[in-house]
Amino acid sequence: MGKWISKSAAFWRWLGASLVVFAFSERVFWAFWRKEDSADELAVTFATYGLIVVVAQFLFRRYRVQEWHRIFLVGALVGWLAEGVVVTTALGDGTNPFPLSISFTGLSWHAPLSVLFGLWWLPKAVVNPDPGPVIKASAGLGVGWGLWAGYYKLEAGTAATTLGNFAMHTTGVTAMLVVGVLLLLKNPQVEAERRPWLTWLVMALAGTLYLGFHLPANPIPAVVLLALFVFTWRRIVMSQPAEMETTESLSQSIPTLRNLWLLPLAGGLAIFTYALVDSLTPGISSNIALYLITMPLGFGLFGRAIWLSYRKRSKPDQLNATPES
Repeated sequence: MGKWISKSAAFWRWLGASLVVFAFSERVFWAFWRKEDSADELAVTFATYGLIVVVAQFLFRRYRVQEWHRIFLVGALVGWLAEGVVVTTALGDGTNPFPLSISFTGLSWHAPLSVLFGLWWLPKAVVNPDPGPVIKASAGLGVGWGLWAGYYKLEAGTAATTLGNFAMHTTGVTAMLVVGVLLLLKNPQVEAERRPWLTWLVMALAGTLYLGFHLPANPIPAVVLLALFVFTWRRIVMSQPAEMETTESLSQSIPTLRNLWLLPLAGGLAIFTYALVDSLTPGISSNIALYLITMPLGFGLFGRAIWLSYRKRSKPDQLNATPES
């Protein structure tokens, strides 16, 4: 019975993490329902992110990842799998040249937003007895979300970017985030898998695609990105704590989840912000501002995370350190 419960908790936790990553990495990024967003397309995209989450959760469990800088390094791997294997954005193109493409969007979106914020900081804020952190997080997310969506008025035109479209899409994505965080908090993290065959199967498939197609097509960027991927994985392995105290999951240590219902503030503020943008402007170049800010920031956070991984192995009482500590 205990083994079945453990597997059940692992599945629900995986589903919760997949919903959070899919919401931030995919749906917040696109901001609207698009013509190509068919049920089949959405299912395939969600399944793809689900496979990437399998790898991330393996790293979290197997190498005791709990410090912010090591979580960011896992996020970097998530971003590069999504942007360098599933698609080739990380290898550069006309609008996002290599090597700047290493950061945008792997280090500048997936790692800080989907993984560090979505899988780590946001659940911690929800279980905090003080509602202040989750209110601030929801407010910042909502305003940023609404401003980002303003760019699509210039990109896709007004017919595809109506306030109704944005409101409907944002409501659905917000519900996805609430369910995802709830599943994460209600299902404690399980011990490392003894036979992580699924992780290695995913990596084998990714390696076959990367070496068979992306490397021949873009040899220099592909070699550099592969070296960075291996190096980052190695730093996660080598910087794991020598020992770790047994800790309770967030949902066990603080049973109340009442702050979870403050998360919809993000969706509400996003809709309000976009309504202002939609009514007052023909669109805003928020994509340029985002690129100029987050692209170098992604490199900076990555460099900081690597530097911290070399300092020393974490002690047990440092495992729950926050980025500010």
